[in-house]
Amino acid sequence: MKNETLNTYRSTLLGRQQAAFHRREHSLAGEQELLEERELDWRDTASHVTGATLLEGIGEVERRELARIDAALARIDLGTYGECVACHGPIALRRLHALPEADRCGDCAGIPERG
Repeated sequence: MKNETLNTYRSTLLGRQQAAFHRREHSLAGEQELLEERELDWRDTASHVTGATLLEGIGEVERRELARIDAALARIDLGTYGECVACHGPIALRRLHALPEADRCGDCAGIPERG
């Protein structure tokens, strides 16, 4: 893959990383707000606990996304970006364009090829 193309993917990944950090910070702030509010009765308590649990789940999604982005950036540095980690074949450029952190080709990811 050309350096120019790799730099484009690196920029995209870094942008996605920043966006994930911002979403994570926002969800942590929201979770903290929910936990600091006074709960007046059991219905309020249940509502707040559910809200905090939901935000915690969002945080886990963000952590997984950040891990995939970090791994993709590491593959760029290693020179293996665009290579499937399972079969070592190429990952289609249209797949990388849609999902720049993809580490598997469509076949290994179980995604049927469309015409």
